[in-house]
Amino acid sequence: MATKDFSKIALGEGKLYKDFGETSAEELGYVRGGEYTSNQTLRHIMVDGKKGHIKGDAVHEEALPQLDFTAVQFDASVLENLFYNISVTDNEDGTATVTFTNANPVDADYHTNIAFVGETKDGSQIVVKLENALGEGSVSFSFEDRSEVEIPCMFTANYATIDATELPVEITMPYEDSVEE
Repeated sequence: MATKDFSKIALGEGKLYKDFGETSAEELGYVRGGEYTSNQTLRHIMVDGKKGHIKGDAVHEEALPQLDFTAVQFDASVLENLFYNISVTDNEDGTATVTFTNANPVDADYHTNIAFVGETKDGSQIVVKLENALGEGSVSFSFEDRSEVEIPCMFTANYATIDATELPVEITMPYEDSVEE
């Protein structure tokens, strides 16, 4: 039975990682705001005389797991990981030139995973990890006086095969009923 305390409340702040849990893991920095959605679509079979949804008439059509957030660390090395259509050239003087393409994504544009890593009030880790993640958002920067530059981003998890039956998402969170060995 769940306890009524505040220790398991998930705090909103966290950081974004590329390839979290892998040897190639890279911290992409702080984010402001964010949202995970599985975007599942069900189709209900239609037949004459049906007055509404009927138990058993649903067919799973699609699930499109996405992670939306706003990045606030304005650095070319971060940007090239947030969007698939960016190319960065090191100017070897502490700056870089960023160019954009309209090419289709290639295998190298997909990250093993993108993860939002936060924690609960008691310090337990929470991870929302999208597998085969592609940065599909439109490149957009918000410039406001007395505020940080905001970079809205969107990652979509992609299935490894056409016949996959599990969403390419892994969410790790505390589980009070868990038995530790």
